[in-house]
Amino acid sequence: MTRIGERMLRFPLPPRLARLMLASEEHDCAFEAAALTTLLQIPKRGDDKLGRLGLLGGVEALARGERGLLDPAQRRGMRELVRDAAPHAELPDEALTACMLAAYPDRVCRRSDEDPDFANLASGGRVRVPRSLPRETRFFLALDLRRIGESELRVTESVALDLAQLDAELMTIREEGRLMPKEGRVRLIERTRYMRLTLEERSMGDAPAETATPLLAELLAKDVGRWIGKQDSLRALQARAAWLRAQSDEEALATPDGGMPSWSDAAL
Repeated sequence: MTRIGERMLRFPLPPRLARLMLASEEHDCAFEAAALTTLLQIPKRGDDKLGRLGLLGGVEALARGERGLLDPAQRRGMRELVRDAAPHAELPDEALTACMLAAYPDRVCRRSDEDPDFANLASGGRVRVPRSLPRETRFFLALDLRRIGESELRVTESVALDLAQLDAELMTIREEGRLMPKEGRVRLIERTRYMRLTLEERSMGDAPAETATPLLAELLAKDVGRWIGKQDSLRALQARAAWLRAQSDEEALATPDGGMPSWSDAAL
C-alpha cells in the first residue's frame, strides 16, 4: 500500500471520498470537503432543496449553518469528518476543485467540437453534457454521473476547469505524424494529453522524413498512379511482384534471411 493509501485509511469512507478528504488537509478546506463528501453520499438528489441548489450550492448552505439538507445521521457523519475545522467566509473554489481532481482525476472532460452536447472523458468514452453548463466551457469535471438507459452516461453535476488546474504528472506532450491524404503530405502535430484525453493539438509544419516516410508509403501503395503518375515501368514491376508473390513461399518472402527482398505493395 502506498503512503497516501495508508493515510486514507483514517477516513471511514469509500476510496475516492477518502482521497478528497485527504487532499482537503493540504488545501485548507476541510469543512467544505466534509460537506461535499457528505452530500455526495446522499443517493438521490432530485427535485428537493439539495437538487435545486446543486452540490456546491449545498456546500455553501451547510457553511452558512442551514440544517434542512441533512438528516440527523448525516449531520453526525459530517461532524466526525469536520472535527474542529471551521468554514471559510466564502467558498474556496480553487482549493475545493483541487480536492475534487485528486479524488476524480478520470472524470475530467473535454467538450466535443463536433457535437457540443457531448464530451469525452479522460478515462475514455463519452458523456452527455448538462444543459446548465455554458456553451463556452470546454473543460470540466464530471462530479456526478448518472446512467440513462443502457449506454448513455449523463453528467448531472459539473465544475468548470482551467488546464492549469490539472495534475502535470498525468499529462504528456508528444509529437506525432498525421497523414493528410488529400494533400499527400504528413504534418507534425504536437499533442497534449491528460490520461487518455486529448487536450490540445498544435501544427508544427511538415513532419521530418523519418516520421513521414512510413505513412506516405502506405498512402502511396493504395493508389500509386494518383501520386506519381501512370508509369509503364512501374506497372510492369508491380505485375512481376504480384506474380512472384503468387509463385513463391510466402513464409520465405516474409523471413528476413529467406534470401528474398520484400515484394509487398508497401515495400515497392
